[in-house]
Amino acid sequence: MINILIADDHTLMRDGLQTILNLEEDLRVVASAGNGTEALALTEKHRPHLILMDIQMQGLNGIECTKQIKQVFPETVILILTTFAEDDYIVEALAGGAAGFLLKDMPGDKLIQSIRDAAKGQFMLAVGHCGQTRVKAPFLNWGRTSAA
Repeated sequence: MINILIADDHTLMRDGLQTILNLEEDLRVVASAGNGTEALALTEKHRPHLILMDIQMQGLNGIECTKQIKQVFPETVILILTTFAEDDYIVEALAGGAAGFLLKDMPGDKLIQSIRDAAKGQFMLAVGHCGQTRVKAPFLNWGRTSAA
């Protein structure tokens, strides 16, 4: 079972993702946060295997939150899920410890597969409209325990 935390400032997005993900037998949303500060507290409380993290949230943004979570919980897999495909965001998020960068316009089945792949240690990178690249990256697993 892959336990997931969703961090997004849009309630509809959080609720929709939770509905889609909880339909899968191997995925379970354990918490959702409306900002980075909540995401930090809920990560400590629930210790999710994977976090879907938006970038632009009030207060502590997704990139800074990712950095802080990875310092305390390096085994947590964080996928950035955003509408912003800007190079600066991608570089900063990945440098901060994110295991992937995905766009919100991707189909649900692709998101589900990306979550499963990232939980197995693959690096996920959105490369264009509804597309992504999966890269086997064993070095991303240093210090991680298997979530699958």
